Amino acid sequence: MNVAVIGCGYWGRKYIRVLRELGHEPVVVDAVPEDDDVLSTHMGLRYLDIAAAIVATPASTHAAIAI
Repeated sequence: MNVAVIGCGYWGRKYIRVLRELGHEPVVVDAVPEDDDVLSTHMGLRYLDIAAAIVATPASTHAAIAI
């Protein structure tokens, strides 16, 4: 299952680790990508085959990201 993790802060890193332990390779989105395979915006997710997304960003940004 393709899962996106939006946000790589404290909780985002934990979600990424657990998903990898479960055998998934999450699609990672972070505003300040540190790796080449990290997307810099969640807008690109609409073109990928994503089954679920975890929004691990400040609560004030959740609505805008979800919409």
